[in-house]
Amino acid sequence: MKKLSLFLGLSLNFFCLFAFAIAAGVASDSGASGASVLASSAREEYYAKVTEDDIYLYSSPSSLSANQLFEIPKSYFLVIMAEKEDFYYARYNDVYGYVRKSQVSVMDGTPQSPFYSTSFRVFSLGGLPLYSKPSSQSEMISQVPYLAENLVYYGKVTGEHLVPEKSSTWYFCKFTAEDGNFYQGYLYSVFCDKIEEDIPLNTETFPLITTPLFPTEPTELGGLSNTAKVLIIVGVSVPCAVILYLLIRPTLSHGQLSKEKRSPFKRKRKTDYFEFDESDLG
Repeated sequence: MKKLSLFLGLSLNFFCLFAFAIAAGVASDSGASGASVLASSAREEYYAKVTEDDIYLYSSPSSLSANQLFEIPKSYFLVIMAEKEDFYYARYNDVYGYVRKSQVSVMDGTPQSPFYSTSFRVFSLGGLPLYSKPSSQSEMISQVPYLAENLVYYGKVTGEHLVPEKSSTWYFCKFTAEDGNFYQGYLYSVFCDKIEEDIPLNTETFPLITTPLFPTEPTELGGLSNTAKVLIIVGVSVPCAVILYLLIRPTLSHGQLSKEKRSPFKRKRKTDYFEFDESDLG
């Protein structure tokens, strides 16, 4: 019984120390510069404005030209949702990718027209192949028919110079087929028309956010707030202390009683006796 009590006591003591160590870590995090404010103001997403030309959405967090999806129209916005090193994970319309942090301005507001919206037409008599890359050597995703106009424009990118002495510009776009399926890919711009050559500027602007804050990854405590963590720790630690006390207290009392039982004391010996007269011996 003593060994069991000792084991339980030590186990609970260790658990309490562990809980208090976590509490100390939470307190340390709270004491960091603006940590509690940062956590409470973190958002799932922000709008970031493109204020210069030649800003690209990349397929991966690398600025290699091979990773360029398309040039984002100047003055329009992306939705940024996370950060990875020098890049933001972002969405332009319904296309996901990465954009360099230094090339966009994160703003505190929601624009009415965040993405440039326009369509264009294919006038090639035999239709036009939709490729996975701005090159005729890449995979052909679909065939866009002659005079098709249901093409959503996202942006442009420089690719294969398919026709000599003509443009090397390709359009990244979305094509919706007759069966309702849609495909995203590249069309060679030389065989496309009915698109605005000068994209109108989006004049919407908002206060700048110098350091956007995103929700942190879930932790061992489930990504709870600091307040919730402290309440859980206190709620667990107090019962542990009470149980530990109750386990130790009976042991002490039992020891004291045992000692008292072993204490020697004198017991009066009862003997039988009777009185007699000495004359009776004569």
